[in-house]
Amino acid sequence: QAHIQFCSTPFFRALQPSAMEFRVQFVEGDDPSAHWKDQVTLPKQWLKSPCDRMLRFLVEFYNKAHPESPNLEAEGYHLSNEEGPKKEPLGSENLIGEVIAPFDAVFLRPGASAERTAWRCSDSKPVVHVNVEIDDLRALQAAVDADDTEALQRAVESAAVASPHDMLTAETDVKDKDEQIVGTEWHSVGGRFAWDTDAEGGGCDMAAKATLTEYARRRGAEKVLALIDVSDNCSAPIVGGLRSRTKQDIESSAAGMEGKMKELNSQLQASLQGNGSA
Repeated sequence: QAHIQFCSTPFFRALQPSAMEFRVQFVEGDDPSAHWKDQVTLPKQWLKSPCDRMLRFLVEFYNKAHPESPNLEAEGYHLSNEEGPKKEPLGSENLIGEVIAPFDAVFLRPGASAERTAWRCSDSKPVVHVNVEIDDLRALQAAVDADDTEALQRAVESAAVASPHDMLTAETDVKDKDEQIVGTEWHSVGGRFAWDTDAEGGGCDMAAKATLTEYARRRGAEKVLALIDVSDNCSAPIVGGLRSRTKQDIESSAAGMEGKMKELNSQLQASLQGNGSA
């Protein structure tokens, strides 16, 4: 039987290809001790289940975790997808996989659920999550920090990046001074966004999650952004939606982007040299 896992429990594990990870929050009332925020790893089998199943599970989990607070009744609450600026109430009969995307923020809100709502995740621009090695992720980060397009090209080739708009993530062990593993961290190009360690427990910082493009904007990496902009205009492949990518898909897409980046980098360098000599 598939089980849901929470970031703050000892059973938390990294997101696997067959699972989906998102955040859940309950912030009703003025008592901070009654509030709840966690990160959920949802088995693939649940994606075709109705939201009512998820609602009842979360309410039951909350009640067990907060015995000192008044019990919540599932009939009096609904799920709301509030990732970014949107606030979309989810109907009890909506399928979970159609209204919750990876790393979305889902709230328990007062008020009974509608039977079905019209909004779907496909109404928003999808983000593809791709696991890479931590060293490759750091090389990409360093290239953006230095605004070095040649270093970026090498890092893209090493990590087989298919698109600068993919959410690249890496898992790494945390070790103590004796090289003993004492926890796990999850990183994006923008930095550490989740952790489960002996010293800190489980935690999340979704503000640190960023794609290569988003991180370049934060850092003001003008050369890197110029390269990405030209690459976008040349139709560099971006794989969207919930379609799973095979090894051949990734290698083919990455090879296409690597070739474009080599050519575009040469053009950019020639342009910069031309401007310098003018």
